[in-house]
Amino acid sequence: MMTVFVAGGALHPEKHPKIIIDRPELNLILDSIKFQNEYIILNSPRQTGKTTLLYQIQTQLHGNNYGVVYLDLSGFSNLNKAEFYRTVCTNIQKQLTDIINDDLETSSDAKNITQDTQRITNQFAFTDYLKFLAANTSQARKLIFMLDDINGIPEGEFLVLFATLRIIFNEGRQDSSEDIDLCRKLMFLFTGNVGLKRLTEGKNSYLRNICQEFYIKDFSKQQVITLGENLQNFSDLLREKISHSVYEWGSGHPYLTQRLFQLIDENQEVRHQEETHILEFINGLIEQYIKDKKDANLNYIVDYLRKKSKINSSCNEIVNKLLHPHFQVSGEHKDELETIGLIKKNDQGDFTIRNKMYGEVFKNNSF
Repeated sequence: MMTVFVAGGALHPEKHPKIIIDRPELNLILDSIKFQNEYIILNSPRQTGKTTLLYQIQTQLHGNNYGVVYLDLSGFSNLNKAEFYRTVCTNIQKQLTDIINDDLETSSDAKNITQDTQRITNQFAFTDYLKFLAANTSQARKLIFMLDDINGIPEGEFLVLFATLRIIFNEGRQDSSEDIDLCRKLMFLFTGNVGLKRLTEGKNSYLRNICQEFYIKDFSKQQVITLGENLQNFSDLLREKISHSVYEWGSGHPYLTQRLFQLIDENQEVRHQEETHILEFINGLIEQYIKDKKDANLNYIVDYLRKKSKINSSCNEIVNKLLHPHFQVSGEHKDELETIGLIKKNDQGDFTIRNKMYGEVFKNNSF
């Protein structure tokens, strides 16, 4: 049976309108873009819906007095300096073509820049190119560049790029700058957990004090119930019961929630169960899915922890203790385990294992 649920990969508002859950963070970020001048950090573990949120931002803003560019940097790590800047600028050019003025101008620092992105091979030309775009997109109040997965930036250019972006930010706040209006028009939004920590921690970090940070929360129980309304050929009562079961297993983890609904919706046997036994059947279906060890998200967590535990035995001890219901995480591994999505804060502000599915994975794996 075909299903509308999609697990793995971002959702697009035009292709997947039925299964995109409205996240409160979306309106907060849109307001920040419209009314604030700080850059934006979108921070949450992998497979929590960051890219989907970026697509929603682009759909709502691009062409409506804004120019919005989405850049997936995950495959850029092997590019050399010149290839990196050429590739980035070529992608930018393609996405802003529809709002670039026909009668081109140049800013004071961009006299030799044209639309030939092959000439942009370093951070200085990149800066000039951004100012050129700001000067030649008169219909846009701001240009928003969404850099998704900054961990993919080549190591040699990582700090160079963000030092450059900080300079642009500061230039947009200095009254003495000739290009203050152009630089102020440029706004950047970043995702990429580990890399972001490098850029925000410490007094001299490049993104320190120039970014507003947003964290995407997992789905609430009501949001999971709303998503479960897309289940096919079940009564409303059963949809709600199944949704409660999915929430119990995934605690609203966006990817796992989609995956469990997909697993259930595609299963024919579940529709032949007695209503009194259907939740028991679903529990067995999920337990078998975990045992099959074919889920990319679950395998990522397991592989990461295995590698980490070989290096540091204290990580191994924490993972084993996580299986105890009242254990709370603290100490040196707290930030790292939160970054990979293994733990999250509960309502009391304590860090605990993120969901029941991860707990079952640990029971069946040794580290």
